[in-house]
Amino acid sequence: MGRGRVVAGLVSLLVLAVSGCKTTETGTPQPTGGVTGGPAAFAPLVYLAHDEDHEPGDASEFIRRSTLKWSHAEPCKDETIAVHPAEKDLATPGKFQARKANKDTCKPEGPVYTTTQATRPYSGDFGREGFFLTSDVDNNGEGGPDPVYLQDVPGDGENKGLTGHVYWFFYPWNESTVPGGGHGGNHEGDWERITVVTRGDQPVRVVYSQHDTKCAVDWADVEKQDGHPVVYAAEGSHGSYPKPGGYSIPKVPFPDHADRGKQWRTWEQVRAVEKQPWWGYGGGWGDVGAPIEIGELGKHQTGPAGPMPPEVRDMRPEVFRTAPCPAPLEPTATPGPAPTGQDQEPTAVSPEKYHHRVGSLDFYFFTSPDDQYSCAIVAEQALCQGGTKPVPPRPASCNPDITWGYGMSVGSDDKVDFICAGGIMYGPADRSPGPQDRLPSGKTLTTLGFTCAATGDSELRCTHDASGHGFRIAPDSNEKF
Repeated sequence: MGRGRVVAGLVSLLVLAVSGCKTTETGTPQPTGGVTGGPAAFAPLVYLAHDEDHEPGDASEFIRRSTLKWSHAEPCKDETIAVHPAEKDLATPGKFQARKANKDTCKPEGPVYTTTQATRPYSGDFGREGFFLTSDVDNNGEGGPDPVYLQDVPGDGENKGLTGHVYWFFYPWNESTVPGGGHGGNHEGDWERITVVTRGDQPVRVVYSQHDTKCAVDWADVEKQDGHPVVYAAEGSHGSYPKPGGYSIPKVPFPDHADRGKQWRTWEQVRAVEKQPWWGYGGGWGDVGAPIEIGELGKHQTGPAGPMPPEVRDMRPEVFRTAPCPAPLEPTATPGPAPTGQDQEPTAVSPEKYHHRVGSLDFYFFTSPDDQYSCAIVAEQALCQGGTKPVPPRPASCNPDITWGYGMSVGSDDKVDFICAGGIMYGPADRSPGPQDRLPSGKTLTTLGFTCAATGDSELRCTHDASGHGFRIAPDSNEKF
């Protein structure tokens, strides 16, 4: 990306051009897939982790490429019940039947079980039996737009008058990285979720689910984008968190880490879970292993239970949880403590390294680690210039002869704008930008009431410290907050 040198007159002219440019809202897309309006308006924006290898998928496609089996406790082997079962057959009472096995003879005995009963089996020495699906769906999901499944749960007792709108996320595969390398908690069919609790049509709080724990954040304190709650899905495990960072979960022998990677705009494909052909299935959604709380690192484990009708599984105890969510571990960029005897490298850089003066104007200039963005912090704003998408339509305040949307800014007046400017606004006056101007990945620059961070080689985040408003910019995505 070419950069010109900046002279004082050009800086003044372009600052005026930006200050007159207002943020234009692009509007909230209408969800598809069976649910529009109402609760779908609260469908979340999910951030997958930067290094996520196992993305969301379609539960129906998972079933179509599955084999239905009955898990037998050792020493008996699992029994194949149906190959590529029809979705509606899984939800049909009595369509598929199985019995436990006698451990001495391995012959079926005892009462008959069907797929519409809640059976979440374990194998090995744990002695539990039940139905499960094992699929050949690719671990990386089937591409987008991936559906989110909406289930409405009415409150009762002290929660009467409240409704929990559960947004179910389906991932074909779960694989959690453990310290020192390796993996833990690996399993097929990972169902994760959040719940937006409302009173009438007014949101009250969001309940986040991670492994076997649930925690809540008041709606006023929830991070949002265009009214949608923001969720951070932990790398590999997909646990749902309200903030990025590292987390340690009780009884789970590996840490979780969540950050701002790929965006999943779930409102683009919202499906009512009660209308799915498989609704009513009570078995497992993946091959059978150990319970996650047993937690031997690297051992294959059984996945969590999926959506079920209320007569099979009562969701209310978790849907209306009020226990507050824990803060992420410090520092948020690296979960877990520093190695023994070593100090963690500080993330903040000295502003003086990036200080420039042109005439009477003081500013701090830096570039992204890969030189894709030219950025500056001045007294009234922080901005980054470079290509990004999507960009909203050009506002009337931006002259048609001037470039629109080639960057973003946040001002001391809390306004977050796409940039309307005729060229690169800030830079060294006596040379071209060079390697010495790069803000290293993972580092932050704080000065003049703003903080900017290089959150990736081609990704930057700038915040007005007093208000918390700001922007994130990358070549294929951006956001205002």
